[in-house]
Amino acid sequence: MASHITRIEPKEAWASGSSGFAELICAYEDEEKCRQMRVKGAFTRGEFLSRKKELSFARELIFYCA
Repeated sequence: MASHITRIEPKEAWASGSSGFAELICAYEDEEKCRQMRVKGAFTRGEFLSRKKELSFARELIFYCA
């Protein structure tokens, strides 16, 4: 697991998620806020935490917030 965090532009995050290169995850703890700010195909933080053992970590993980 990588130990660094890199900030990227929203356009780059969207392109990575849309192409299947990355998993997009809403970083808000509040599930309702995540649902309101959800990007198509993204996981809420709760979904990510409950399913992280099932996910392929061959993909980049991109956490987003507004």
